[in-house]
Amino acid sequence: MPSIRSCSACLDRGTLCDGNPQGCQPCLRGGFSCRRDYRACPAIPQPDWGETQATAEQVAGIPSAEITTAHAPLIAALTAFYNALIQLQYLREHELVRPPHVSEHIDLDALVESGFEAQAIALILALPQVNIPRIADAEIDITPDAALPFPYLNLGSLRTATYANTARDPFYHGQGQDQDDNEEHEHERENWRIPPWALFITRPDPQRGYGFTHCRIYDMRSRTLGLWSDAMVGRAGDTRRHGRLLIDARPADEVIGEWTASLRALAWVPSLSDRERTIQAAPDLERVNRAIAHAQTMPEDWGAPMIRDERRRYHAYWAQRGIYEGCGWPDALREEELVGRRGEWNAAIRRLGAAEVDAFYRGLAGGHAI
Repeated sequence: MPSIRSCSACLDRGTLCDGNPQGCQPCLRGGFSCRRDYRACPAIPQPDWGETQATAEQVAGIPSAEITTAHAPLIAALTAFYNALIQLQYLREHELVRPPHVSEHIDLDALVESGFEAQAIALILALPQVNIPRIADAEIDITPDAALPFPYLNLGSLRTATYANTARDPFYHGQGQDQDDNEEHEHERENWRIPPWALFITRPDPQRGYGFTHCRIYDMRSRTLGLWSDAMVGRAGDTRRHGRLLIDARPADEVIGEWTASLRALAWVPSLSDRERTIQAAPDLERVNRAIAHAQTMPEDWGAPMIRDERRRYHAYWAQRGIYEGCGWPDALREEELVGRRGEWNAAIRRLGAAEVDAFYRGLAGGHAI
């Protein structure tokens, strides 16, 4: 399998990285600070494909055991990950719809019309799915980079940049977007659709605009989970083409297994808040201290809010981590105790003012407070 060298920022954005030792051009051109944390990332070029349409009869004719056996690592890893989120009381049991799926769960006609291969549709029907009733304003992050589960249970609400509104296009367009601009980039959108043998596991926050950022794609042919790259690779006449590459493509159980391990170790901490469904990664104290030191050189009306935000995020992580650990996570979780601590947390957040919330987080952070 070929590989490319990529920095973490380019991977996050789904952009091909040039691996320049002085800082990669994609980061520098975009005004980003390149971390130069290059690593070799397996890359799987995706061949061109013709658009065909499977039938519901073809999907029904595929033995379920054939799919669940061939893609058992993905199914088992995703199920274990969602189970961990439920144990942490971040996902509610009723929000996870487990297979087998019936017509009331997933619109089979919509999947067929999306142009998936029959095997891909059969796999979607074999995966646990998170139910998000209102896609436009519901956010249930499942990773710290604000990736959300793809809404296969709500395909009728899809709004995509291709206007096809299919499950093979991850893009959302917000209200008031320029119609002329969309028409100008029509040829680009033709290259945004993923292959019919691939399917989305995660999608970006719809408020982020266009981009494949944080879209994890499962390639049924290689049975790997990777990031879809929409990097420019050339021109065909006046038509811009996007690269069709799955980058950082690794076995699905390896990738999702890392997510579950991060939850168990509380390197990822799901929010206790009833109002926001986010997951926070362990903060880098050295980076936090650098940010605070930089903010201290600014005028106070600029720097003080930045310092407050950095400290609040840092303390919030350690405060919530301490609650999960105090309730016995991961091996001896006392569920009722966690329910009580979650209730106390939310009651305090609703009751306290901003400065008091900061002090509340700091107090619970204990020896990690800064």
